[in-house]
Amino acid sequence: MERIVQVGSLVEFCAEVPAAGPVRLNLTERIGVTEEGRLQIPHKNVELSLQGINARDEIVWLMWSYRIDFPDDEFMNRKGHSVYQLTPDLKAMVAAWLTGHGYEVLSGQYALPKDIPLLRGSFECVRFIQDGDEGYRLEYVG
Repeated sequence: MERIVQVGSLVEFCAEVPAAGPVRLNLTERIGVTEEGRLQIPHKNVELSLQGINARDEIVWLMWSYRIDFPDDEFMNRKGHSVYQLTPDLKAMVAAWLTGHGYEVLSGQYALPKDIPLLRGSFECVRFIQDGDEGYRLEYVG
């Protein structure tokens, strides 16, 4: 079995995976249901995963995640919808940051076992800034 190292920040990822090699950046969505008592609340998880191989041949994995409870339409959940609409831009900005720091960015991700507990982290090179009462925009940090 492959060894997998989960990290919680881009700084930790870059310390583990030097810029000399390729990394994989992938944006995915999955639908789920949370059970709260007798209620079943549908939701959507949007995940941005960054994976690379370190010097010890371990898969290093940084994953950002955002959960949107339904309904996720613009009228009922404007904040969630705003973040969701920006996720392709988030991926593009993280890819540009990585490329600018010497990484070769490839699409896709390494197949991982489904029973791994998820560690959610952050891409601190980009942040969501509240723009108006219920919307957001993205900007680079530093």
